[in-house]
Amino acid sequence: MVSFLTAVGCWAICVLGLTELWYRAHDLAPVQQAHWWVSFPTNLPSFHEVSVPDRARKLLKYDQAAGGAWFDADGTSWSAHCFRWRTGDPTARMSALGHRPEYCLTGTGHELKSDLGTEYFRAAGLELPFHAYIFEESKRALYVFTCLWEDGAERQAGFGHSKYSDRLRSVLAGRRGLGQQTMEVAISGCTTIADAERALHQRLPDLVRLEPPQTSRHSGG
Repeated sequence: MVSFLTAVGCWAICVLGLTELWYRAHDLAPVQQAHWWVSFPTNLPSFHEVSVPDRARKLLKYDQAAGGAWFDADGTSWSAHCFRWRTGDPTARMSALGHRPEYCLTGTGHELKSDLGTEYFRAAGLELPFHAYIFEESKRALYVFTCLWEDGAERQAGFGHSKYSDRLRSVLAGRRGLGQQTMEVAISGCTTIADAERALHQRLPDLVRLEPPQTSRHSGG
């Protein structure tokens, strides 16, 4: 029994040591990070802030959040939420990956009709990877675009098709402790997904503001 426990202890130490070596091997030199945040159309009479429910706040454990909703002149309805998890938080990546519309919206009565994958939208000089979905509630289509942004990554891949594949991708790339950010935009009132994509392409440059760059060491890329 003693020899078995000793073997288990040695195995655990080896696993921890190899894990640390793996991440340290992927530590890169300091890089300039592009920081951005949401800029709501507060000048519109229809705009109002949207708060995050207490239950969601406890689950997501974010460090910064902003939400808003409004109507455009063409009658389309918009809502947007932005969340940020600070650099150095070992749980930031898992928290960000857990904020996915296929989990959050289906829990509020929306039916997922289509997962359309990732498309890049340009704003503030950045290429933002938005994963597109079509949901339906009471026969009304809701077009949802969700962006995952990771500090210091040279190529932003955004959300994959599942949080489990995303977590595996992070491990293989040796990423840990990086600041994370998500932005979710939901549009209703458009006839097709193509109309919603065009609307987002037009609106997004005004929804995103670039913040002063910060230099930080990061892992992976």
